[in-house]
Amino acid sequence: MSSSSSISAFEAALGQFMSDLKKKDRDKFRNTTLNDLIDEVEKIQKKQQSQRRGRNLARLKPFIEAMDQFGKVVEVFANTSEMVAFVWGPMKFLLQIAGTFAEAFHELLDTYEKLGESFPLLLQYERLFREDANMLRVLTIMYKDILEFHRQALRYFQQPMLKQLFQATWKTYKTRFQPLIDNIRGHGVLVQNQATLSQIEDYRKSTQAQNYQLQSILDEQENRRLREVLVWLSAPNVSNDQSYYSKIREEYPGTGRWLLDVPAFKEWFDPRCPTIPPLLWMTGMPGAGKTILASLVVEEAMKLTPSPITLFFYCKSGDIDKNNFASIGRSFLSQLLQVNKDILLPFYYDKFSNSTTAVLDTYAVIENLLEVALLNCPSVYIIIDGIDECPRGERKDITKWFRNIVENLQPPNQDRVRCLFVSQHDGIASKDFNGLTSLKIDSKNNEGDIKAFSVVEAAKIQSQFPVSDDTRNRIASKMQSTAKGMFLLAKLISINLLQQTCVGDIEAEIEDDRIPKELSQAYSRILTRLLDQAAPREKAASETLLRWLVCAKRTLKWHEIQAARSIHIESQSVDVERRRFCVSSKDLCGSLVEIRDGGRVEFVHTTARLFMACEQTEFDVSQGDILLASLAVDYLNMAGFRSETEKKSLILNGYYGFMDYAVPYWVRHLEEGVDNAEEDDPILNDLAESVEAFLQLHYTSPTKPFPISQGNSKRLRFFLKYPFHADLQQAVASARKELTFLGEIKRTEIALDLADIVKNIRVTLEETYTDAAQTATAARMEEMYGHNIFKCPRLSCRYFHDGFQTAEQRDQHIDKHVRPYRCAISGCFNNTVGFVTEKELVKHIKETHGSSNNEDTDYPEDEEIARSRKAETRITEENVDPELREERPDPVPRAPKRPRISAFTCPHCQRVFKKKYNLESHLTIHSDQRPHSCSECDAAFARLHDLNRHRKTHQEKEFICGGELDNGQRWGCQKKFARADTLQNHYKTASGQACIPPNQRVPGPQV
Repeated sequence: MSSSSSISAFEAALGQFMSDLKKKDRDKFRNTTLNDLIDEVEKIQKKQQSQRRGRNLARLKPFIEAMDQFGKVVEVFANTSEMVAFVWGPMKFLLQIAGTFAEAFHELLDTYEKLGESFPLLLQYERLFREDANMLRVLTIMYKDILEFHRQALRYFQQPMLKQLFQATWKTYKTRFQPLIDNIRGHGVLVQNQATLSQIEDYRKSTQAQNYQLQSILDEQENRRLREVLVWLSAPNVSNDQSYYSKIREEYPGTGRWLLDVPAFKEWFDPRCPTIPPLLWMTGMPGAGKTILASLVVEEAMKLTPSPITLFFYCKSGDIDKNNFASIGRSFLSQLLQVNKDILLPFYYDKFSNSTTAVLDTYAVIENLLEVALLNCPSVYIIIDGIDECPRGERKDITKWFRNIVENLQPPNQDRVRCLFVSQHDGIASKDFNGLTSLKIDSKNNEGDIKAFSVVEAAKIQSQFPVSDDTRNRIASKMQSTAKGMFLLAKLISINLLQQTCVGDIEAEIEDDRIPKELSQAYSRILTRLLDQAAPREKAASETLLRWLVCAKRTLKWHEIQAARSIHIESQSVDVERRRFCVSSKDLCGSLVEIRDGGRVEFVHTTARLFMACEQTEFDVSQGDILLASLAVDYLNMAGFRSETEKKSLILNGYYGFMDYAVPYWVRHLEEGVDNAEEDDPILNDLAESVEAFLQLHYTSPTKPFPISQGNSKRLRFFLKYPFHADLQQAVASARKELTFLGEIKRTEIALDLADIVKNIRVTLEETYTDAAQTATAARMEEMYGHNIFKCPRLSCRYFHDGFQTAEQRDQHIDKHVRPYRCAISGCFNNTVGFVTEKELVKHIKETHGSSNNEDTDYPEDEEIARSRKAETRITEENVDPELREERPDPVPRAPKRPRISAFTCPHCQRVFKKKYNLESHLTIHSDQRPHSCSECDAAFARLHDLNRHRKTHQEKEFICGGELDNGQRWGCQKKFARADTLQNHYKTASGQACIPPNQRVPGPQV
């Protein structure tokens, strides 16, 4: 390498470094001299001494001296001092920044000291550099390493939230400096030994291999941490939402671009001079296309130069992963992690290590992480759509928190974070967004968009039906004028016309008295045609699926729907091949539903579900809840959920496809259905019969019974007349805790064996799937159970039904549930595998690391999952002329069906059952066979449930009638009972009622 080429190498390295700098920093660094740096060091030293926090700045001397000699050597070849100016400048700047933060300043001095110790004094080798081009090449590499150090150091120390991030991130970040220091030291040795070309090449190869190996280790550690943090965040996939809405806009080019010219929006969006505070509320009527506009804003923000960080979220009514502050926070944290991983990953991981929850759900932790991550960004655009679809309390939390973040920014950073809220205009929104600039979407705003939409849709209709150009134009005009600014209504009108069967029907529809003028009318027209045109069996299937979607406590997946459809209670089987739907959900529900990622089946819009729930009596929510409760309970009573049943063949037939829904949500359907039903409704008696069999099969008599609240007693009042009432109360209380409690539930509090049954089934299911990997069997299992086979056992965790793709991911997730207390020391084994209790963690830190961890740990509060239904505004359908509904011809008479047997009588005691398998369970009582024997006495029983109840009689009687009032007075007869239900029955007697203090008595039947 000639000296001229070496100079070019120096210049190229410097040019690359300068390209990453801002112009003002380039100009400032270019003119910095050694004297400027020394003056700054003396100034910092005097200031620190006056504040009695002086540091040993002599530690900088080796590096300064080494770089001074380096500059003199290079200046001879390059005839410029600029090369070393871009060392003094960044160094001075870094010392100024870190000088305000003692701990960071100490670490920076330490790093410069190590660099100085590694860098040789070069003036003594000046002649060598003149004569040996290879040595000059080594010098160039050392210069590149110094510039790379400053590039990375500048990026780190210039963070706005350095003080908040330093503790959690510095240990990880500084590891990237060590290879640079080692390289400088190694190249210095080459210079001192006057290495030959072959020695230099050998060192390069050796260093390259070592660095590759080190980087592989660091990458593996980073990837492991990233996987754990992403599972902890459990952020909903908003990218799929954005892609979905973007594709809708692509079909109608130019849609929504009028928004970019609205003054209120332009002022908020302007990257240079936004309104202060940069907050905007965009509002409009239901179906006005607000979500489509929000997706346009997201897209346009991403195109800005310089590019800001764009965060977005689409709220969804009834979806616990998309209707609360925690979900929005987790999503934004995940999105921020994608753009600033090297800084935020160690920060998040530090919080993750100290968290005791497998999924981030503690509001205080979310708020802390999000505030630091947001304010550490140079510019952030936030778009939150559909806030009105969140429950009232969540709406308030969301708007208040994000308003505070933006409104509390101080000059000159008042525009660092800006936020766009999108919602309907209602009384709640008016309060939450009071004082903000608002942009109301009306029919005039999107008139052009709807006109363009109508023209495209009318052309689609003409392509399907031979209508004239005049009729096509009339369709477009009628669609536009009727929509009145509601894109959704225009879309539903188009769907309605496309579903006609002939030109005459289309012409009749576009008359003034036929075309739907409101959303409810449009939905009614679609539903009427869907059901009236269907054959009886297809109509029944459509009604069943729509009822399930209306009443579901979470979004149902298509494989769960198929499994539920395949359940046949009378034959006690799940026949997926013969009973599953052979058509899609779109075929059954038409344009009322859409299929989203993961096979989720959702209503096309929140208003569609409201219409079905509020306007259609055949989809009565209360009755739907009871029917789903009966289906779930009857399903869990089947033979496949008994310990003695062989599971593998059932798994391969899709038997357990509905299990992930039935096990957690039977209790919510039961409570809400019974609470809202009329007590004389005959289907309640069918449900009671199933519940009795369910308790006989799955009830385990918890040793620590739950206190039953008045609310629970009221909800279950229908079952007071049944002997299993006390057991049901305990089962419901226990099941609700399993569904809502985020921590570890004690075994003594579990009243049902469902969790153990699910665990055993999943073991076999996972083994079967693993053995069949990459085969047609595995693909078939994914079709029946979803793609994420490996699932969390906790009912309160979203991964109970969402699952993971690998067992390793699931096991890491479970470990965070079971062993939540992790050592925060990086590299420690227990940083990955935690402890069960905080006491064990403290002991470990003290004995292993020689210190006590006094840092505060965030603990989750006991929270319940929000009810998926909220108070909903009724959609009205007025003035619908029954004569306008399409008349259907009478169906062709069919052969009469075989009458269904609905009464099964016990031949021994004449007790009547409405379901055959319940009778079969009951008959074991009359059998002479007693296979279940007591190990304590000679008693034997026909049913395992009866044996479990009997065993309680041998235990110490721990349930006592009595207690102590606040004034110290005791109450009760102090009689002891072996079981909680026996004590409950005691309280129902006249003597038991007398034991209870008058102000605590609950009216009810007495024995």
